[in-house]
Amino acid sequence: MDYTRCTITTASGEHIANLPMARRETVYDVITRGDLVTLRNTCRGSTICGLCRVTVEAGAEALEPPKVDERDLLGEDAPENVRLACRLTLPAAARQLVISTPYWQKT
Repeated sequence: MDYTRCTITTASGEHIANLPMARRETVYDVITRGDLVTLRNTCRGSTICGLCRVTVEAGAEALEPPKVDERDLLGEDAPENVRLACRLTLPAAARQLVISTPYWQKT
C-alpha cells in the first residue's frame, strides 16, 4: 500500500501528530483511526452533517475540487482551503497534507 503523511496541527500551528495515510483514504478515517484528536461530526463520516470541516494548510494544490455534495454542505462562501474531512482524500500527486481546525487541542 502506498502511504504518505497527514500532519495534524491546531489552528495556531501547534503540531499534534503525523499519521500515515493511504492514497484515497479519507482524512476522517485517518483521524478517527489515530484516536489522537476528536473530530466534530454527527454522521460518522457519511457526508450528511457537514461538521467535520478542516482547513488545508499545505498540500491543497494537489487536491481534487470538492464534489457537489461537499460543496453544498460547505456553502458557497466557504474558503477554498476549507474541506470536509469525510470527503477529503489524498491524490497520488501529493506527498503530505497539513490540516487544522479551530476546535482541536493537543491531548
